Amino acid sequence: MTLKEFRVQRLTQAAQEAGADLVVASLPANVKYISGYFSINTDVLQRTESYALFRPADGAVSIVGSIAELPSIVEETGMDADVYCYGSFKFAGVEGHPLTELLAKTQATRNFGTLPAALAAAIRASGAKRVAFDENRCCITNWNAVVKACPAAEIFPGSSVFMKARLVKHQEEIAGVERATEIAEAALAAALKDFKPGMTELDLQHTYQMELARHDAKPLFFVATASHRAAYSDTKNTDLAIQPGDIIRFDYGCVWNGYNSDLARTAVVGRPDEKTARYFEAVRRGTHDAIAAIKPGITAEQVFETAMQSTRQNGIPHYERHHCGHGIGVECYDYPSVAPGDTTPLVEGMVLNVETPYYELGWGGVQMENTVVVTKDGCRYLDKSGDALIVLEV
Repeated sequence: MTLKEFRVQRLTQAAQEAGADLVVASLPANVKYISGYFSINTDVLQRTESYALFRPADGAVSIVGSIAELPSIVEETGMDADVYCYGSFKFAGVEGHPLTELLAKTQATRNFGTLPAALAAAIRASGAKRVAFDENRCCITNWNAVVKACPAAEIFPGSSVFMKARLVKHQEEIAGVERATEIAEAALAAALKDFKPGMTELDLQHTYQMELARHDAKPLFFVATASHRAAYSDTKNTDLAIQPGDIIRFDYGCVWNGYNSDLARTAVVGRPDEKTARYFEAVRRGTHDAIAAIKPGITAEQVFETAMQSTRQNGIPHYERHHCGHGIGVECYDYPSVAPGDTTPLVEGMVLNVETPYYELGWGGVQMENTVVVTKDGCRYLDKSGDALIVLEV
């Protein structure tokens, strides 16, 4: 089964379970999931919206975007793409060229002036009665305008439809996450290769990002918090100079060809003290034991419980955590959540990040995070660089 066929099957099943005869994507990752098209404007101009519509009954796909994007859309999806446009962008064109003719036809029959008008026209043309509308990247004024313009359709929030479809990965998607993971590992190794005490968190970040560029990957995030800042979760790096004895907590990832990676490692400058060694070993054992428990049929919640119990038993008895991992794919966070209350049974083809970070304000933090794919009888690691405590020479 091709990737496209697989995604159609997954999305059709999720739409049927939601009782939807049309699904509308707004989140760029979901637009690409449906149509294969990614709008660069949604990265550059944060308020930009583009949409893709999928009709489960016959697999028909429509795209709603700016008239300025028409050449890019058809380049990616084909000249026969079903496109609804808006806006007043101007192109010149060579007479008789296929794109010139397509632009003229679209301007005459498929440019609806405004985004809500174009989107509403696409929904009405589908004939849908129940529309699962991904609310993630739609501003409320556009949502309200579309609902008002489509009185015959019941429009309801539909982001969960996409999350359910993306729950299980095609082999091509697994390979994409694996490649993104390998690139992130190589970039961290490059950042640490020439480390010297006195370098800053930002120095490490700059080297990491340059290495990503060598592999045609984009930065997703790179947290390299040192000393007391190692306790700061999901924060920016600073010009803090890293000194002998400091812990450095790395939480990092990248995007390659639309696929995400997310890893965590811990380093110490010089020989670790007893507390650092003990706490790191606790989170490492917690992650490893949770991963060892992964197999088809076990629930995400059970993986969480294993991670918590192991981390507590192996050196941090007061350990508390709201989740110990998540799915990953075309976004950094996919379903399921390795968390209490998530009773999703794991199945072959799910890709999971498993993590047991520990943040202690006033001291620092240690973290371990690995990426695995669920197999028919267990799981397989997608990261390969090893996850022992990294000891940097003074």
